[in-house]
This record gives sequence, structure tokens and C-alpha cells, in this order.
Amino acid sequence: MIKTKSYIFLTIVMFLILFTQVNCHTEYKNAPEVCLAIQAQSQINTNKDLQDLNTGLITEARFTERLRLREEGALVICMVSLIKTKENSNF
Repeated sequence: MIKTKSYIFLTIVMFLILFTQVNCHTEYKNAPEVCLAIQAQSQINTNKDLQDLNTGLITEARFTERLRLREEGALVICMVSLIKTKENSNF
């Protein structure tokens, strides 16, 4: 009888926990200023790399690789930073 009561109690607790989790959702902040800052820093770094390329400190292949990686990274950060919360009805 004690086991039955504890099973019933645990079942009720489990359903209460599940019920409270249904209303939870992941929130992301809408932060376009982060995207702008990343784009500005990317442009500054690209200009530095271009100067290094012109002076012969790096090769053209290395410059192209850095540019590609920088653009891909900036794109991912911008995409994530522009995701809005559920309250803003973007989901």
C-alpha cells in the first residue's frame, strides 16, 4: 500500500513537472547592434589583411582564406543575433 501511494505521488509530480515544462521556450535576444559591430570589425580586419597582402606579409591564398572564414563567421553571428523571441512572433 505504501508503494502504491508513492507511485501515485511520483506520477502526479511527474505530470506536474511535465505540465510546467510545456510552457517553457528558448528565448533569443534581438540584437542587430551585435551584427553591426561584427561587420565593422570584419571590415577593419579585412583592411589590415589587405595591407599585409600588399606588403607581402601574407599570401593571396591566405588572404582569401581569412576573408572567407571571416565572412562566414559574421554571417552566422548575424543570423543568430537577429532571431527574435516567441513574443515577437518570429517563431
